[in-house]
Amino acid sequence: MRLLYLRMPILVLVLATAIAMKPQAGQVVRTVSGDKADREYRRNQEIGDLYRRAAASRFVVVGKVVKVDLVADRSWKRPAMDENFAGFLYSIAIEKTVCRQADFSAHANVVGAPPPVEAGRVVYLLSPVKPPVAGTERLELGQRYLLFLVLPDRQQQKKWIDSLYLDPMKVYLRAEEQARGVVLLPPRDPDHPEAQQLEVLDKVTRLCQAMRPASVSEKLEALYKLAASGDPILSHEAREAMRGLQPRQ
Repeated sequence: MRLLYLRMPILVLVLATAIAMKPQAGQVVRTVSGDKADREYRRNQEIGDLYRRAAASRFVVVGKVVKVDLVADRSWKRPAMDENFAGFLYSIAIEKTVCRQADFSAHANVVGAPPPVEAGRVVYLLSPVKPPVAGTERLELGQRYLLFLVLPDRQQQKKWIDSLYLDPMKVYLRAEEQARGVVLLPPRDPDHPEAQQLEVLDKVTRLCQAMRPASVSEKLEALYKLAASGDPILSHEAREAMRGLQPRQ
């Protein structure tokens, strides 16, 4: 009987521990599922709508942030930095131009005309904090990025130059859809330059290479091959690009 009495508390303790652990196990499952959903969302944000985003961008480039400046709004006549702080200005050294907006035109280049311009050796990305919006561009010094860059109009350029103490001899860009147009890349490995690249960089590079030829017929030929490549994402984006090259009614 004494042995039975000793076993009963042990059994109760085991059952209590199992009951206490059950919701924790469920919490772990939910956390793992949440992480998976978050990764899937980020992937969809990166590789979704590639044709539309590239066509809307002045340039798509790979570059490294070499300088970060804080910019101030001169319209604020107050000394406190937190009141007149207006945003970040990123100087980006261009590694390569992946896409050029001019390549997405349905009009063939004029014979003998110079090819579309590439992005400069350094470009300037402005990330204002006013008005405050969610998902604005945030880059880090020394990091490499794939950037979908858009060129604001002259009126916006003048407004920035006048109010933010910016150099009037420079052109200031934003990222297409702001944070969505900024994709962090791994550091470049000089010992393995042909290492497999990030999925989004590989796909947008292949799409833009198909759009590089000067004539529409050559673009379409390259896009047909891409559509038949077996890659469902590139196949979809190639068909979107082909529709974009059709003459507008």
